[in-house]
Amino acid sequence: MMKRTFAILSLLSLSLMLLAQESRSISLADGIEQKDVLTIYKDQKESNVVVSFVYDESNEKIIMKLTSIKKILHFRENILYKQVVRNRYFHPEKLNYFMDEGDGFKFYVSKKFRKSMNVKRQNYLFRNWVKTEGLQMLRHDYVVLTDSIVQEFNVLNQKTNVTVSLKSLYLLQKNERRKMRYDIVAGRDINITYNISIVRNPCFGESGDTIVARKFADGIRNSYVLFVEKFGRTGTTPSESAFDTYLQMKKMLLNQYEFHFGDEKCSNVKRLWSVYNSYVDSIAMYNLTYVPVAQGIDAKMLTDKSYQIDASVSRWLVSDDVIEKRDLKHFCEESIKSAYTAIQGCVAQDEEQKKALELFKKAEEYFRKTTNRK
Repeated sequence: MMKRTFAILSLLSLSLMLLAQESRSISLADGIEQKDVLTIYKDQKESNVVVSFVYDESNEKIIMKLTSIKKILHFRENILYKQVVRNRYFHPEKLNYFMDEGDGFKFYVSKKFRKSMNVKRQNYLFRNWVKTEGLQMLRHDYVVLTDSIVQEFNVLNQKTNVTVSLKSLYLLQKNERRKMRYDIVAGRDINITYNISIVRNPCFGESGDTIVARKFADGIRNSYVLFVEKFGRTGTTPSESAFDTYLQMKKMLLNQYEFHFGDEKCSNVKRLWSVYNSYVDSIAMYNLTYVPVAQGIDAKMLTDKSYQIDASVSRWLVSDDVIEKRDLKHFCEESIKSAYTAIQGCVAQDEEQKKALELFKKAEEYFRKTTNRK
């Protein structure tokens, strides 16, 4: 029966403890302070403690600060009341660790605080003030008389979700009648857990993604510049071997630099890959056309044909023989046809060739107008 009663009481105690726990969620980004207010004594605003958190991304740590109008007393570990209190005075020198006592002040456990104890004084614990998960507490100096507590934590293994649990805090108040005395006037098992979500800047520092993206963007930029310098911007080449080299180089570059598909969170990384992809498009759209160098016109051939056409037309004008006129006209048609075949794909490269071409066109025009009119 006793065991059963003890088990029921244990479960009830555990349930009450769980009900007393409070959880608050905050999100931290680099340099942005998040604040909360804790009331150590209800209905007394001067007993409020302001809790603030700041995430320092450059050093991968969280800085927690507690401030109050009154002095804040906190303990590094659970300490029995009877160990450190003698004749109702608190003795910091009896702690298991060093605590700065201030300038000769005495610390009295006030009647109001003693009444707030829910157990016998010899069993009362001054409880540890903080507990963490995912964080490593950095060195902290414990001081009896302080109106602010600054505690830094290293974030372990780039965790994004960590917790800070505040357990117990105590407040001291200056005793107006005794100048060298402070009284412990309030204390509370806070039992509040801050669930902290860390929001990191994806562009912070020189990340691996940034280094890779910049390497590819610089590489393809240099390759594209060399590509254009080698084949020019005109888009044509008279050399068949150069055209073959162009085809091979373009194929090699497109195989080496494939289009990048990604969903980058960092705007800088996204910009670098956008630059890279634009060069991939530029290489793909760069076209070179093989255009052989045009042959020059045979000026003598054109000049001779022009005179032959003119002579045939002159003979055609004075002839009364139908057959002869037909043969002269046929001769002129064939001369014009053979001349155009000879100069196909050729260009007039100097003044002599230009004059010969102009003379030939005039001879052709004279033939067309004259023979068609008749």
